[in-house]
Amino acid sequence: MWIIDHKSGPVYKQLADQVVAKLASGEMKPGDRLPSTRDLARDAMVNPNTVVSAYNELEARKIIEKRRGLGSYIRDDADVGRLRLNLLVKYSNDFLRKVESLGLTAEQAVMQLKNMRNL
Repeated sequence: MWIIDHKSGPVYKQLADQVVAKLASGEMKPGDRLPSTRDLARDAMVNPNTVVSAYNELEARKIIEKRRGLGSYIRDDADVGRLRLNLLVKYSNDFLRKVESLGLTAEQAVMQLKNMRNL
């Protein structure tokens, strides 16, 4: 499933980020074929050019490769570990910003997370 929020930044970036998240979570794996531009555009209800832009970004980041006449594939050498760590940093920063907006410290958040793990 592809979720697009037209208020959350460029749609092509959202699509690219979702491919990365699917790869990091194991939902997609190196060597997997991506949906065709037309199929993804239909499923995500976006313009096919938006999908082309997303795929171009992923190709520039060396996450996917386009195979002439065959489609786009997750690269066999995609560094899934690096992608996971990058997502962890992003999610952690987002979490800490929210914690701080509540007037709490990072230490308080860590303590709460540890308490939750012990439940």
